[in-house]
Amino acid sequence: MPLIGNLAEVDIANVIELARQSGEPGRLIIRGADGEAVIFVEDGEVVHAELGSRKGEEVIHEILAWGSGEFELQLGIPAPERTITTGWSALLLDGLRRIDESAALAGELEMPDILQPQQDEGGGKKMAKKRSEVLAEILDSLLAGSADINGAIIVSHDGLVLASNLPHDADEARLGATAAALLGLSKRSTPTLGRGDFTQSLIQGTDGNIIITSAGDRAVFIGLTPKDVNLGMVFVEARDAAEQIAKAMES
Repeated sequence: MPLIGNLAEVDIANVIELARQSGEPGRLIIRGADGEAVIFVEDGEVVHAELGSRKGEEVIHEILAWGSGEFELQLGIPAPERTITTGWSALLLDGLRRIDESAALAGELEMPDILQPQQDEGGGKKMAKKRSEVLAEILDSLLAGSADINGAIIVSHDGLVLASNLPHDADEARLGATAAALLGLSKRSTPTLGRGDFTQSLIQGTDGNIIITSAGDRAVFIGLTPKDVNLGMVFVEARDAAEQIAKAMES
């Protein structure tokens, strides 16, 4: 049975991530105002895309900007050809970067990363830190003071990595995209099941845990831990970090 939905409820990056995580080949059809696009996924990667007469990566770059339309995910359907060789993580980040650059050139994107000058202790002005620096410091402070969390990342709701402090073997782009997909699913599931708004989730694996915590309306905090930890303390630390992140994103 195909999975059918609306892009007003879940963005296209999250839908593609769900297709990748299924472990099966699949065809994703997206019907929007600019036409009907078809994306094929095999072995966890996007391998082919079509939109009209166009094929390949440029199709992905375009549809990532679609904010409305309908999608249909059909599993078990192999790709007719391979026109994309770039890994999904790199493809997603490049597409999001292009969207930001296009919006900035059009004068439609607020760029509040650099905060307003502040006064130092002597009353003079000093340049405030960039938002990215503030987020990085939140993660550095968390990991320095936590006995349980050994890796952390902050991502936007569409999977763009804003800051990270991860073990060397961790793929931050893949983790960010996966977390965004899980966040979208969690945010839809909790109200549907009568549990109210999503705040936090725990994923437990044989080698450790993943904590996903909402950090305001624009970001999500993901913490990584070993398997044998005090989860109560981890939840407290994750919520404290999420509150700091939310404040930083609003400033």
